[in-house]
Amino acid sequence: MSASGNKWTPVKRPIEVARALAARYGHTLSPVIYTQGVGISGRLRVSALDAGRHDLVPEVVALVEPYVSGAKPMFDDKSAGADLAGVVWANELAERTHDTRHLQVLAQAASRFVPRQTGAPPFPCDPDWRAEDLFFAGTLLGRAYAATGGPEYREILFDFLLSVPTQRADGLFMHARSAPYVWGRGNGFSALGFAEALSYLPEGDPRWKPLQERHREHIAALVKCQADTGMFRQVMDMPASYEELSATCMTGYALARGIRRGWLDAALLPAVQRAWDAASARMGSDGSVRDVCVGTGVQANLQAYLERPTVSGFDDRGGGMALWFATEMEPLMRARPQNPSPGGRRTPTCGGRG
Repeated sequence: MSASGNKWTPVKRPIEVARALAARYGHTLSPVIYTQGVGISGRLRVSALDAGRHDLVPEVVALVEPYVSGAKPMFDDKSAGADLAGVVWANELAERTHDTRHLQVLAQAASRFVPRQTGAPPFPCDPDWRAEDLFFAGTLLGRAYAATGGPEYREILFDFLLSVPTQRADGLFMHARSAPYVWGRGNGFSALGFAEALSYLPEGDPRWKPLQERHREHIAALVKCQADTGMFRQVMDMPASYEELSATCMTGYALARGIRRGWLDAALLPAVQRAWDAASARMGSDGSVRDVCVGTGVQANLQAYLERPTVSGFDDRGGGMALWFATEMEPLMRARPQNPSPGGRRTPTCGGRG
């Protein structure tokens, strides 16, 4: 990281990284799944940031049209949250095209979330309260409420996020009730889910502030776990765990969005700046990424999380989240051109397991 006076100059400008990532990710949607949907959403965001330079909307319209028209089915009876979140792009595309069919796609996916009995997450979320579902439900139901005004989406999402039982006393999230380990990407999913929900749920609702407070507690705990390099780890509260890209991008996105939207304090700018410099160093000019944990279900023990392999090169999961981080950092930088320098190293104070 370079700094001159109190102006922060990133190692890599976010929009330049975003363009490179957009050239590789968000070009396929087969099957419909979040790892590809996030990339498509990211391409639309690059197009918006690059107004007048790169109009990617026609390409995205052509890509999703078979599903929008009904020529190809999006989901089946076995579709889970990861599949439903594959249409995370729908409201953003509708804003650009004014095609109401794109909003119908969003509503079709969000309407598959159905309340269960008290004390259980909505169907099709895992009854084990897996962290992934915080993102899948958070991003879809929030967007569906904002786009359609459907009160059912608002009610399900508030009830879900305010009743999650897996946030520990120190603020970090366990992967699931049966897996009390603070997996890096699991905490990234949790941070993203709350950030997306806060983006779209009505701030005037009395439940919005408690949601914000829970998110702030989580973010504060995550920042305490940030490595000196700026990265976040495969197991958040274990300094010996390897540094992992997707967790860093997801946490960085939540930080950047929260600071930009005002529900996180600007004092967190150094944390997100350090995260961007560290993460972008793992993003190549050809759209490659490195140090991304492979797909990870609930693991039997802590050692299994520590030993999960990583992938490098072309990876939809890591690339899509990197693209989201880049497209959230760019408007943050444009809004705050004189960001304070992050300064020197700090001593991590992440709490022990408990």
